[in-house]
Amino acid sequence: INDGLTKENSELNIEHIDDKNERTCLNNCNNHGICQHGICICQPSYTGSDCSIAQCTDLCSGHGVIEHGQCRCQEGWHGAECQLSFNQCEISNCNNRGSCIAGKCICQNGYQGKFCEQVSCQNVNCSDHGICLEGKCRCFHGYTNDDCSLLIHSQCDNRCSEHGQYVDYPKPMCICDNNWTGDDCAELKCKIDCGMHGKCSANDKNKCQCDDGWTGETCGKRICSELCKQCDDNGTCLCPNGYAGRYCQIGL
Repeated sequence: INDGLTKENSELNIEHIDDKNERTCLNNCNNHGICQHGICICQPSYTGSDCSIAQCTDLCSGHGVIEHGQCRCQEGWHGAECQLSFNQCEISNCNNRGSCIAGKCICQNGYQGKFCEQVSCQNVNCSDHGICLEGKCRCFHGYTNDDCSLLIHSQCDNRCSEHGQYVDYPKPMCICDNNWTGDDCAELKCKIDCGMHGKCSANDKNKCQCDDGWTGETCGKRICSELCKQCDDNGTCLCPNGYAGRYCQIGL
């Protein structure tokens, strides 16, 4: 313990901390160099303050430069590696579903997508004698050709009535005209909605045949119990004054 009268030698060591090593570099040198003291030291094939410019002509097929890890192509070239001229497509035959024009695939009817790789019914014309499914016309019975334009059978060979069209795909069936139903489209649909508790009368398409316990023009009213003199549309008894119970059988 120093008494304040005696001199003592003391030494203070100050360590200089250089924080430059903690500095980051622009864009992390784009993974084409290492960061030292906030400065990018680029790999031999790259240059620029963030090592984003490629010097090697083998990259980008010699028709572009690397920027931020991707090729930026010169005018007249395209593709991930700038390997395609203006008139070339990335898939030269467009998957045999289109033609390469000015570097783009122009797809045939029934196909779409950058390389015509997707099936589509857009712009597919089935001549009103078929329906398009999965990019192709499925012709009605008696018609053929890519667009169903050729008649191959007599109309008397049709399996449907005059109110429907026969198709073989996805299964043999009749597609009925509006207001017609049945396997052969020979049954006229009911002209009124009979709801959940009735069906169209076989003798009169303007009337409903109601299920047991239901009545009304559209079979929407419950029939009152025989013990009820009056009930609502749900079949619940409406009791007169002085009576209660399910069938108004309890005197008050």
